[in-house]
Amino acid sequence: MKVILKATFLTALLAASVILVHSEPTNAPEYSKAQINQMAHQARTTQQYRTLADYFRGQLQKFDQGARSEKQEWVAEARIQQGWPTEVPQACRLFKESI
Repeated sequence: MKVILKATFLTALLAASVILVHSEPTNAPEYSKAQINQMAHQARTTQQYRTLADYFRGQLQKFDQGARSEKQEWVAEARIQQGWPTEVPQACRLFKESI
C-alpha cells in the first residue's frame, strides 16, 4: 500500500514539474501582424522558421496563461454563487408568500 502511495505521489510531482516547465513564458520578441505576415511569406531558412515558431509558441503560452487565470476566476465565482438563490426561485417564493 505504501508503494502505491509513493508511486502516486511521485507521479503527481512529476506531472506538476512538467506543467511548470511548459508554463514558463518564452522571451519571444513582439511583432506586429504585418511583420509576422511578411516573415511568413519570406521565410526560406531553418532559422527564419524557428523564429516564427518561437513567436507562435510564445503567443500560445501567453494565451494559455490568460485562459488558465480566467478559468480560475470563473471557478471561484461559480463556487461563491453556488449557494446563492437565483432570482426566479426567490421571486416565486415571494409571490407565494404574498398570496
